[in-house]
Amino acid sequence: MTKFLATTAVAMMLASPVWAQSQSSEPSDHGAASHQSAQNAKLGKVPMNELSMVGSDTLRKSKVRDASGKQIGKIDDIVVDTQSGQVAYAIISANGKDHVVPWQRLQASNQPETFTLNANRQALDSAPTVDRSTLAELRNPQDQQRIAAFWQNQPQQAEAPSTGGEPPPAH
Repeated sequence: MTKFLATTAVAMMLASPVWAQSQSSEPSDHGAASHQSAQNAKLGKVPMNELSMVGSDTLRKSKVRDASGKQIGKIDDIVVDTQSGQVAYAIISANGKDHVVPWQRLQASNQPETFTLNANRQALDSAPTVDRSTLAELRNPQDQQRIAAFWQNQPQQAEAPSTGGEPPPAH
C-alpha cells in the first residue's frame, strides 16, 4: 500500500507542472493576433474601410450615415448586376420605405458595419423606391434611367471631420 501511495505521489509531482502549464491564463502567442482579428470581424468590430471582403449578411445589416455622421437608414438588401458581377444598388430602408441607391454613392466607414451615403437625408427620403419582393423596378430600363438621373442630380456631400482622432477614409 505504501508503495502504491509513493508511486501515486511521484506521478502527481511529475504531472503537476504539465497540468499547471495547460491551465495557465496567459494567452498563447501562436495565432493570437489573427484569432483576435477573426473574432472582431465575427463580432462586427472591424471598421468597414479595413475589410477587403464582406459577406452579404454583414452588408444587409449595416447602418447608413450621412456625411455628418447622423444615421439615416439601414441597408436591407443589395442588388448584383448579373452581367458584370458587380454590386449595382443598395436598398436602404428609411422611414418605412425601401430606397434605391447606386452602390457607388456609398463609402465604407471607419466604423464597424457602417457606410456613409454621399448625400443628405432629404435626398434619401426623396430617392426612388422599390418593391424588395420583386425588384421589378430595377429590371425596367426606363426605371434604371430614372434612378440614375435622380442620383446624378443630387449634390455630393463633403465629409465631416471624423471623430476619435482617426483620419477620414481615403477616396
